[in-house]
Amino acid sequence: MKKRLAAAALCAAFAAAPTHAAVTWSFDYLDAVGVGFNDIAAGAARRGELQSAANYVSTFLTSYTANIFMSVDGSGNTPGNLASASSNFNASRPANGFNDRGDVMLKILGGDAADPAVGTADGTVKWNFATNDWALGNTFQPGEYDFFSTAVHELVHALGFAAGIAENGNDGFGDVPGTAGVWSPFSQFLTSYNGTPFIDRAIA
Repeated sequence: MKKRLAAAALCAAFAAAPTHAAVTWSFDYLDAVGVGFNDIAAGAARRGELQSAANYVSTFLTSYTANIFMSVDGSGNTPGNLASASSNFNASRPANGFNDRGDVMLKILGGDAADPAVGTADGTVKWNFATNDWALGNTFQPGEYDFFSTAVHELVHALGFAAGIAENGNDGFGDVPGTAGVWSPFSQFLTSYNGTPFIDRAIA
């Protein structure tokens, strides 16, 4: 079963782009030898597939130039958890509204000079190999999860395609519902089934 079509759908929000990407991704693999991305038998293939997914995401970002650094932990073992990727948030609190941009977004929009925490990772990737079967390459079998499209999906979250709304409705700075707060740019597009915005734009 082919996987690139599913991955392409996840990136459909980006404009079509030329072949050569200007955003590069580097990964710092934190797993112990023999674990996760440093598994003796499968580690190299897993690292290669994650890099391929990141390179694919970059093909939609060719108007920008940045070097993104992600720390990677592939030692997860909680049943039901697959994978995640997120940006770090090291910048000071921005003005109220839809202005909460993580380190990854800030660097892509503003270049490496916009890095709010030089010398530290821009974001984090977490993966659970222990309780899930992952397919690498362009085909997979029943019962296996598609590594490539999952990685694309998660890395797009790290770009900023995430709400940043807590379960109780607070923003990331603890502002409670009904008061002005700081939200991700993506949050302004979240609505109920009838088009009512989740966040009142008049007080955001």
